[in-house]
Amino acid sequence: FAKELKYFYPAHGSNGFNERNLTYQFAKEFSRRPQSCAFMEVPYHNPALNKYNKRIDCLATDPRSAIFVESKRLYNSIKASEIALDIERLSKGNTSAILDKLSLRGVPQNVYMLVLAETWQPSVVSWWLGEKTRITWDKNLLPTDLTRKSIEVSKYCEKTLYWLYGYKRIN
Repeated sequence: FAKELKYFYPAHGSNGFNERNLTYQFAKEFSRRPQSCAFMEVPYHNPALNKYNKRIDCLATDPRSAIFVESKRLYNSIKASEIALDIERLSKGNTSAILDKLSLRGVPQNVYMLVLAETWQPSVVSWWLGEKTRITWDKNLLPTDLTRKSIEVSKYCEKTLYWLYGYKRIN
């Protein structure tokens, strides 16, 4: 992605990159694996309406693994709370029902949830990693069993773009 940013910058000013772009970048790289595929906006059951009208951003799968992905731009406490809700939606109940209903080659033995986020703020990176920071968002929003890491993607106009990610096994 950093290499691609040298040719095209798909954002204006401080807008950052659309969360779909994060999901796409992950799915594109994952799909290079043999016998893998990635699907966007995977439906799951909404019991309130008895319809499959709820969506998970992405399901990346190969014969051994399935990874359910949710992506966000992380720049305020509201977005942090939305990430917590995404993690809750990626519970085993929702994801196992998706695999049971939609998998045509059997349920992979390794099932994970992955949360991707982007930020331009080093203090947000520190909050994500559980480090001391000036950010006052609730530190308990993210589960302690979620492995959290960050990557410095690129510098642009004297700022640094970071990708944050958290994952855990859910089966």
